Amino acid sequence: METTRNISSKMVVGHSISAPASVILIVDDMATNLKVLRGHLAKTKHQLSFASSGSQALERVSITRPDLILLDLMMPEMDGLEVCQRLKLSYQTADIPIIFLTASHEDEHLLQAFELGAVDYVTKPFRPSELLARIETHLSLAHLQTQLQQRALQETILRHVIEDLHSSFDLRTILSRAAAHIKSFITVDRVLICRCFSSDSCAIMTTTDPAFQPTALPIELQTFQSRAQVSVIQSDSLKAGDAEWLKRWDVHTELRFPIFQKTELWGAMIVHLSSDSLPDSSINLLQTVVEQLQIAIQQFDLYSQLQTAKGELSETVDELEQANSELERIAHIDSLTQLANRRYFDTYIDREWLRLRREHQPLTIILMDIDYFKLYNDAYGHLQGDVCLRAVAQALREVLKRPADVLARYGGEEFVALLPKTDKTGAVQMAQYMQHAIAQFNVPHAASRVSDRITISLGIATRIPTQHDSWLNLLNDADKALYQAKENGRNQCSIADALSLQVTTQESVT
Repeated sequence: METTRNISSKMVVGHSISAPASVILIVDDMATNLKVLRGHLAKTKHQLSFASSGSQALERVSITRPDLILLDLMMPEMDGLEVCQRLKLSYQTADIPIIFLTASHEDEHLLQAFELGAVDYVTKPFRPSELLARIETHLSLAHLQTQLQQRALQETILRHVIEDLHSSFDLRTILSRAAAHIKSFITVDRVLICRCFSSDSCAIMTTTDPAFQPTALPIELQTFQSRAQVSVIQSDSLKAGDAEWLKRWDVHTELRFPIFQKTELWGAMIVHLSSDSLPDSSINLLQTVVEQLQIAIQQFDLYSQLQTAKGELSETVDELEQANSELERIAHIDSLTQLANRRYFDTYIDREWLRLRREHQPLTIILMDIDYFKLYNDAYGHLQGDVCLRAVAQALREVLKRPADVLARYGGEEFVALLPKTDKTGAVQMAQYMQHAIAQFNVPHAASRVSDRITISLGIATRIPTQHDSWLNLLNDADKALYQAKENGRNQCSIADALSLQVTTQESVT
């Protein structure tokens, strides 16, 4: 704000500020005084209005707001002091500069006049040069004050717009707030911002008038290519579409500000007025707002592109993770039986061994082998052998119910089950369930030497992991037990004693 004050001071000192043509109200109950003042001011550029009483002055002000008032101090019925007081009580007229007209013997009332808000006084009889100088001075000061107020207003609107640009990445929110700020600080009927998609397609993005909701804008796109103003007073020269548009929505004047993105027309900001136009300062402010909106739209597009890129990157990462997960799953799955493979089994048992060692809980391995499977392949062919392996895998999988239990294809016709927190009694029971599931499977095996149906042999090993032991020893025990089951005639299970490592033969489960 200090910069603004310095600039204003230079303007006053370095250049004489000439106020534009203004409306001056002259109030005096003496007709001769009015005639004299008319003569003195007739050659100026200003428009003159006259009142012969205080009440008539207030009536004139209510109809047309003057830019300056020459007010007789002493008048009958309502003197100048009362008129001044009433004007200063209304926010609509409080800032109108008032110069009192007074006779020399009325000086005692001047102090009261200044207290009520008068800016100056001129004594009678009037000296033309002094009168004109005081009028021009106060009109220029009022004009300068108006400019400063407008500049402050512009700074306020721009500050709000810029703050909105940095507080939101939602374009509709930014456009809506910008339109609302304009409507709040500038006297306009409505503000709308539209988006142009093609030569005959424009859609309203936001409007300050909820009742203004046309489905389309019947305005040719070319009319948005440059800043323009159309008004009902141009009815003879307006295009038919523009004339119909203004008439339909009862618009007196419409200002159109194009919004560009690089060299392409993005859309337009449209302002509706009930008067002919706006001051140049307000129009320049609207143009500045449009320039800020162009930046906001560009930022929104960049942000949208960034979000899209992030989304695509996120999808790519998800797809990559899914692919990696699938590769990992494939790497751990036996393609024929869809059971865990030997690689996964080795990883899983290593983890479970450490966990159960900490918890001091038993771990069981059941190693299984399809009896005389080589003879089955020789008799029925390898394709049928694959079918048999898949069916055996499915039957064994249905036996295992706990999430921690793992069934894996160990190689060829061998399968292995890992059963955490399962003791010998539980292990034998699970082996019996597995043999029963295979028996229920009831697949013919004419070449088998123990049965005319598919059977399995099982080796069981159970122990509580310790720091000085290894799961390889447990697996070796299960392998020895399986060997013993085969040596004892197959179609049965054997249990390795975890302490003595001696293998005992269990009766076959039928």
